[in-house]
Amino acid sequence: MKVPCAVIRDLLPLYAEDLAGEESRALVEEHLADCPDCRKQYEDMKQPKPAPEPDGAEALRAVKRVIRRRRLTAVLLAALLVFLPLFALLARGTEKYPLSYEEAEVQVESDKDGWLTLSFGSSVAGVERVNVTDPDSGKRILLVQAWNNRMLKLMGLHQLSGVGNWQANTAYYDCVIYGFGEEQTLLHGEAMNGGVQILPRLVLGYYLLLSLAATAVFGLLWLIFRKKKAAAVLRALFFAALSYPVGHLLIKGTQTISFFLLRDLAFILIAAAAVWGLLMMAWGILFAAEKETRRSRLKGLLIGILLVILLVFAFFVFVPGSYGSTREVRAQLVVDGQPVGDKSITIYRHGNDYFSELPLKTVIEALGGEFTWEENDGARIEAEGKVFILDGDRLRDSAGKTLCRDDRLQFHGEEGEYPHELYLEHETVQSVLRMLGFESAEITIDPRNRTVSVTR
Repeated sequence: MKVPCAVIRDLLPLYAEDLAGEESRALVEEHLADCPDCRKQYEDMKQPKPAPEPDGAEALRAVKRVIRRRRLTAVLLAALLVFLPLFALLARGTEKYPLSYEEAEVQVESDKDGWLTLSFGSSVAGVERVNVTDPDSGKRILLVQAWNNRMLKLMGLHQLSGVGNWQANTAYYDCVIYGFGEEQTLLHGEAMNGGVQILPRLVLGYYLLLSLAATAVFGLLWLIFRKKKAAAVLRALFFAALSYPVGHLLIKGTQTISFFLLRDLAFILIAAAAVWGLLMMAWGILFAAEKETRRSRLKGLLIGILLVILLVFAFFVFVPGSYGSTREVRAQLVVDGQPVGDKSITIYRHGNDYFSELPLKTVIEALGGEFTWEENDGARIEAEGKVFILDGDRLRDSAGKTLCRDDRLQFHGEEGEYPHELYLEHETVQSVLRMLGFESAEITIDPRNRTVSVTR
């Protein structure tokens, strides 16, 4: 008699546990010999089964995962808090500063094949070179500038010998000049009536303004959609936009100009990425609980903002030269040792640097020249027996050749204000005086005695 599979499967648990009677056992064994399905089910029953987990095991594993994640986040947060000030110190310490011709100990040699060989002293850590073409004369000019940085000097590693010699082909270059800025030394070629300078890049200031605007926009959107699914994305964008100005403050302080743009921008972006990670992880730690009151959210946010402010403030206070505020004192203008009338000017301090704005017309007249305003915002200047024309933003000689072009030379007053002073930064005034024929003109700022002295 054939027994249905359903009956055998009901007997299989008893048979597997050796609890079935003799007749039932014989019946099951006979069926298993001919039925592969029931035989497979019996073999599955004989396989050892894992012990049942106690109640709450899965919940316990979930709690352990959360604890490990929070512990890792706390470690990364602490690492970023240590990394940021150290990285900012590295950026400030490795910032390049130019060396004067004397400090760089430049030696110049020329050979019969037209090659100019430049060698530098042991205080030079590196050399930058820029090729430019003068727009007026068409001369090809090579500008060379040696540099060092504070960290190498502090560590005693600035005595380098790896800079080596630099060569320039005088058959190609009309002029070789040492120095990017005001103080330049002609190494080869004829002296130019005027000069060429490398101006700093201003784009960091635009990036800073753009990031501040993005911070305000994303912050407002996050506030509006804080209960929507998009809140997490808007929060990340808000922190990203906020991180850039914080990174800029850590790396550049309040300065927004740069002679080495790629280097400064790379440091700022790395610092901003670290700040973004710090803010995101701090937010995750402070607001990890699923249920929290509005008051606790606000308290945590204020604590996070306060920590960032304290970090930036501590850096500015304890790192020399980081604080970029501007201070000012009133001073007396002195030309060739004589006070000039009642001309009281202002000395500004920005970080460790001093600068002042001087009245160009008054300075030229005090040196024995003449400065006469003419129509169309121009002026006629007589100095050292020569005539010059200030035409808008250009300074020309009597033959019409442009000596320099600078927007700061242009008077921006209202109609009917002539004659009027033209206030320019002291370095610009010094450059203009040298172009006018006062080749040894020097401007010295003495904040202690509150004087700004102009000497021929």
